Amino acid sequence: MQNEKIIIISDPLSDVDDILSFVIASELDNQKYFNLVSVVTTIGDEDIRTKRAKFARGCFQLLGHHDLPISVGLDYSLDTCSHNYSYTEIAESKLIEQKVNPLKFSIAEVWQDIFASSIHKSISFVINAQMFDVYDFIKDLNKDDILKINKLVIMGGLDSLDGSFYPHKDSYNNKVCYDGALSLFTFAKDHDIKMIFVPKETVYEVQVDKEFYQEIKKYNNDVSSCIVASNEAFFYRLWEDVKGNKYSHFDIKRFSKVFCGDEDILDGTEEFDALWAKVKGFNLYDAIAVLAVVEPMFEDFGYYEKVIDDKDIYIAKVKDKTLLVDTMKSLILKKISSL
Repeated sequence: MQNEKIIIISDPLSDVDDILSFVIASELDNQKYFNLVSVVTTIGDEDIRTKRAKFARGCFQLLGHHDLPISVGLDYSLDTCSHNYSYTEIAESKLIEQKVNPLKFSIAEVWQDIFASSIHKSISFVINAQMFDVYDFIKDLNKDDILKINKLVIMGGLDSLDGSFYPHKDSYNNKVCYDGALSLFTFAKDHDIKMIFVPKETVYEVQVDKEFYQEIKKYNNDVSSCIVASNEAFFYRLWEDVKGNKYSHFDIKRFSKVFCGDEDILDGTEEFDALWAKVKGFNLYDAIAVLAVVEPMFEDFGYYEKVIDDKDIYIAKVKDKTLLVDTMKSLILKKISSL
């Protein structure tokens, strides 16, 4: 849908894939798959959310989106947090932040303008972080404006109980503000807004090999340097957190299975260099959610499984892992090589 307007909710500087999702979104916008119109940064206190916004603004300016509104997310009810809200600042990210003077855009003002200029079923949200910002805005929309929402693509899982579905409480984006996740899900379901969920089971099927980051590094620009440095820095932080038992849902065995392909290859005593040598690849959570919003493209390598007969609620699944990985790599390298 070429005229579809995309709003991204993100928590950059949290994980290895945040900046890559920005690169892919930028290239999809360049190729007219959609029109990227707004980015909101969330997770953490106001200071951290603002730092995330500065970084996002710097990234998107380097990617050529000089007028893209970047907004700081609202305060929300913190259900859980760990390791400074999973925020990791590195030298390369600071350099990107320093390249811009971030403008403060009000979420309400930006989104009101977007809705005022939009038609029926033309606005989609890609929600790669906690969901309170989206719920807080759409809950007050009139009927005509609600009909302008095409879909919500949500990085997170669904659970069921006695035939009823609800956001999975162990999915990180749900867990950090479960009230927001449940409220958004309930509102969207009650108002027949299409939802596509991208759960960890889908993400774990697809990995980008570690060597791909060395290919990115060859381009030697600010964005490529930040991708490579952040990948290692965030991975190191995650390893330290897992060794320290900071995640109830992610232990040594799961870490080993996800990143090394064998749950018994690590015992938790490894120094980082020894660990790094055993790593095979990385999952790109947020990047897959960005791809899932482009339904004709996603259906080349995936499909949408309906989970409730009388509701437009789906789970994104993969049918061709190789084609999905090749598509992600192609989009990333095409954008980075143009900078």
